[in-house]
Amino acid sequence: MNLGRYCDAFMITGSSKEVLETEVKPLVEAFLQERGLVLSPEKTRLTQIEDGFDCLGQPIRRYQDGKILITPSKKNVATVLAQLRGIIARNAQATAGNLIRQLTPILQGWANSHRHVSSKQTFAKIDHAIFHALWQWAQRRHPKKPLKWIKEKYFTTVGGDNWVFQGTGEGKEGTLQAVSLLKASSGPIKRHTKIKGEANPYDPAWEEYCERRSDVQMEATLKGRRQLLPL
Repeated sequence: MNLGRYCDAFMITGSSKEVLETEVKPLVEAFLQERGLVLSPEKTRLTQIEDGFDCLGQPIRRYQDGKILITPSKKNVATVLAQLRGIIARNAQATAGNLIRQLTPILQGWANSHRHVSSKQTFAKIDHAIFHALWQWAQRRHPKKPLKWIKEKYFTTVGGDNWVFQGTGEGKEGTLQAVSLLKASSGPIKRHTKIKGEANPYDPAWEEYCERRSDVQMEATLKGRRQLLPL
């Protein structure tokens, strides 16, 4: 048997349905009951890996060739698209910069949470859908302007991509600067590396290992303490 856990969500795999149903599940229920907790009937499911199951908005399934694929679920994609489209619809008179400021944390936060799984095609679909929503937003703002004028006003070229939504926003010193909406597919797919079981972030012997996992840089100060370096 194996246990995988993230916050209050967990999954347990076993060699047979009988073992999980008659031995493991009662142990889990007893463990939770001592702490005043119960399994959620709506979220608890006993299934074959070949049939797949959803965990944290990502369906996990093993196919006939033995390969296990994890992708963003259709429901999860529909939810974030509805949220992003809602922001665009509610901000019909907002500036492009203000719209980018509202969309960026949601789009990038969602993409970061799914960048460790098979999301390349899903990211492309998200970007395509948001582009059409923004193109319609721009056309509604300027119904009498030619399409070329709208394109040049609201879309710029970044790294060979001629359709990056752009605007102006306030910089750190209060001055206006050009801002653009990063796409879900702009970041690389980065596979999750399993954490070593014996790793301890409070043990100096594991400091370098934890730094590599966190993608942070640190330096030793004169007082012998380690501090973060600016990226």
